[in-house]
Formats: sequence, C-alpha cells, structure tokens
Amino acid sequence: MKRIVIITAAVLLALSAGTQAFAKSEQMGNAEVDASLVWASAPASGFDSTIGLCIGGGTMVDKDIQARVDLTFLTWSESFFGADLDYSRTPITVSGRYYVPMEQNDLKVFVQGGLELSFDKVEVAMPDFFGGYVKASESDVHLGITPGAGLDFAIAPQLSIVADVRWHIITDSYFTLQAGVAYHF
Repeated sequence: MKRIVIITAAVLLALSAGTQAFAKSEQMGNAEVDASLVWASAPASGFDSTIGLCIGGGTMVDKDIQARVDLTFLTWSESFFGADLDYSRTPITVSGRYYVPMEQNDLKVFVQGGLELSFDKVEVAMPDFFGGYVKASESDVHLGITPGAGLDFAIAPQLSIVADVRWHIITDSYFTLQAGVAYHF
C-alpha cells in the first residue's frame, strides 16, 4: 500500500512539474487535483456494492484534452457459509479526458478513456474445528480499460464539483459512480 501511495505522489508531482515547465504563462491554471467518493458495483456475484475513495489529478495538454492519473481504493466484504471473504481492489488509471466544447463556462461535459492497472487481493477466513480460523489470501495485478463520462461544474474560480460514471472492463468488471471536489491551479 505504501508503494502505491509513493507512486501516485510521484506521478502527481511529475504532472504538476510538467505543467509548470511547459505551460506558457497565460495557460497556467490548467492543472487540477481532485478527491471523490466512489460507489462501486459488485465485481463478482455474491458481493454487494461498496463505497470507496478516489484521488486524482490532471493537466490540460490541449484546449479540450486533459491527461490524468487516478488512484482508487475499494473493498468488498461478504460471508459465505461461515467463511469471511474480503476483496480489495486498488486501481491506478491513466486516462485522457475530452471536454466537449460548450458556450457555458461553468459547466463542462467530458468523455474519457484510459488504461487501468489494478492491484487486487482476496482474503478468506474460515472457522476450523478447534475454534480458530484458517486464513488464506491471494494477490494479483490485472490490466483493463476504463471508458467513462462526466460533468465538471465550477463553484468558484479554482473549485469545481465533479461527477462521473466509469465502466471498468477488467477481470471481475464493475461500474463506478464518483462525486467530489476538484481544485484547479
């Protein structure tokens, strides 16, 4: 987990530094960081939906195109016939967003698509005959694609409310709905 946070911080720092190094002075303010609450559908049958957290950031590479990176934390838990099952998924998504040109500046509509690298872990705890538990876990990394669409509504010069829906086409595919706040700089 610590490794993922360090990688994400490095990517966000690189995006920020790239924006400052390559943007012209009149184009500053084209970067953002955001945080969202995430509702995720079940990744496999037998699980319920869950609520997670997404942090991300992006920089405008053209007038209507944003390059971005998102890191999401999701966990599902269920019990089956006395066995406790925990499924955690930590996807890192590298994507592009296309903002549909509109006359209204406060509301931006976008479509996006990206590649997802998902760090997945499944843990099982089953009661044994002696009153304890037998535990097992398995970790894996999966690669997938993530199309989506959303809205960005400005509430102040540097703040906006963002919301989007994404379809995570990957092993144990699932949908997410996200809503949060973005800070533009």
